[in-house]
Amino acid sequence: MKLYITLIFGVLFLFTGIVVFPILGFHNERPDLLIILCVYIIVYNNSRQSILLQTWLIGLLKDSLTLDLFGLHSLLCILLSYTLLKLKQTMHLTNSFVLLILIFFYTFQYYLLNSIIVYIFCNVDLANTAFKCAIYTTLVAPFTILVLRVFTHEPPEGYLYEV
Repeated sequence: MKLYITLIFGVLFLFTGIVVFPILGFHNERPDLLIILCVYIIVYNNSRQSILLQTWLIGLLKDSLTLDLFGLHSLLCILLSYTLLKLKQTMHLTNSFVLLILIFFYTFQYYLLNSIIVYIFCNVDLANTAFKCAIYTTLVAPFTILVLRVFTHEPPEGYLYEV
C-alpha cells in the first residue's frame, strides 16, 4: 500500500471515528479504525521499513488529534507492529478468521498498554475500556477490511483470477 493511500485512509478513518462512531457508540466506546488499518498494512505489505513507517505515521496522526501523551500512540503502533511482523514470519496471516483474531488482540494489547502508561503518568484508570473497544473494533473490522480491499485492489480471499 502506498504511503499517500495510507495517509488518506488514516485521515478518513480518524474523522469517521470522531464524527460517526460517537453517535453509534455502545456504552461510550467506539471502534478504532486506525488499528484495523495498521493490521491491514502489516498483513498485506511486504516491505518491513514501509510497514514500520506507515504504522508510525498512523500513530502520529492519532497523536495529533487526541489529548493523550504526545508520542504514545506512535510508540505503541511501532511496538505492536514489530511484534506482528515477528508473528508474520512464522505463520500465514491472510485468513479472515486469523485476521479478526489479530485485530482483537492487537486492539486489546494496544489499549491495555495505553491504559498502563496513562495510569503511571496521569493516575487515570482506563483498563476497563480495553476489552470493550477490542470487541467493538473486531465487530466493525470485516466491513472496514472489505472497504480497504476494494480501494487498494486486493482480491478477496479465495478469489481466483487470471494473471
